[in-house]
Amino acid sequence: HLGLGDGTVPRYSAIADERQGRPHRMKLQSSVPWTHVTWLSDDHLGLTRNPQFTDNLLFLLLEQ
Repeated sequence: HLGLGDGTVPRYSAIADERQGRPHRMKLQSSVPWTHVTWLSDDHLGLTRNPQFTDNLLFLLLEQ
């Protein structure tokens, strides 16, 4: 089950998962060359109010 995401954007769409509607495979198939994916519990607007998200985003941006 690929999940409904946050109710606005389904997970498969957010990560460009090309397995949607096809037989299930364990490994992600996407046109985006992901290096990692992090699932978060907040919705789109909740992310901006989540201090862990903003701290981790700042860390990722500064470390790149």
